[in-house]
Amino acid sequence: MVSEETFYRVMTLFEVHPAISQRDVAERIGISLGTVNSCVKELIGNGWLEAVQVKAGHHKAAHYYLLTPRGHTEKARLAMRRLATKVREYKRLKTEIAQMRREARNRSRPVRVR
Repeated sequence: MVSEETFYRVMTLFEVHPAISQRDVAERIGISLGTVNSCVKELIGNGWLEAVQVKAGHHKAAHYYLLTPRGHTEKARLAMRRLATKVREYKRLKTEIAQMRREARNRSRPVRVR
């Protein structure tokens, strides 16, 4: 199963670079070509992405990948969910960092022996 994070990242790349190959998407995101292929199939099946076939050269075909209007809407929804997740992570990390700073200050104080 493809994660929402992967859907979002793949959709973003196709939005910016519609002629990018699936292999290049895999390399840029750091996932397998098979995962990109599964993601593309699901995006197309959901009506969020359209693959337009074009002739790329001698007996070779290539695709442009275009987000559909529904795809743009879904990408915006995914962006909002991703933002909410990142904000929660930021707040958690901010609290954790404050706690670690308190602990470090407490440990760095010399202990008086009487």
